[in-house]
Amino acid sequence: MFENVDAALQKREAEAFKMSSTRRLALSAGVIAVSLSLAAAGRGMVVEPVLVPTQSMVPTIPAGVRVLVVSNSLFRDQPARGDIVTFVPPDGSGKRLVKRVIGLEGESIGVRDGVVTIDGEPLSEPWLKAGVVTTQLIETVVPDGHYFVLGDSRDVSIDSRSFGPVPIEQVSGRAGGVIAPMRHASRLS
Repeated sequence: MFENVDAALQKREAEAFKMSSTRRLALSAGVIAVSLSLAAAGRGMVVEPVLVPTQSMVPTIPAGVRVLVVSNSLFRDQPARGDIVTFVPPDGSGKRLVKRVIGLEGESIGVRDGVVTIDGEPLSEPWLKAGVVTTQLIETVVPDGHYFVLGDSRDVSIDSRSFGPVPIEQVSGRAGGVIAPMRHASRLS
């Protein structure tokens, strides 16, 4: 009697396993189809490596490394002050840059005694090396729908001081970490 019950249970488990294999195959095909669809839409990447060729973000990001950029489409919120973002600047160069968000829409960005100010108050920038002085920053009110971005290596960075505030729609993603070469691998906050 128990043999019949065991045989019936084994048969049912085998059928359930076959169904789950079919479901797994369908799920895998669905994931592949969605991935290909995303890849076909524009740049289509939701996560991609981006080369940082210059020293504009030293010491946070060394020159010549690749950072992993996560598309803004994966976030519910907009980038915040301090986030490292990628974007195409409004100067018409078409080159993607990697910089840090400093000013948000509606804020007045300035500099006093080499320190960035937001609405007249000094900005704490723990990501900068001690002694970094910010220069060549004319007081600017960030327009609606824009960010004011700066490189961490202020003396060599070409940023919003040169090309002005960046339209939010030009910001394509946020840098999550340095991924290559491995000796520089680190998480970016």
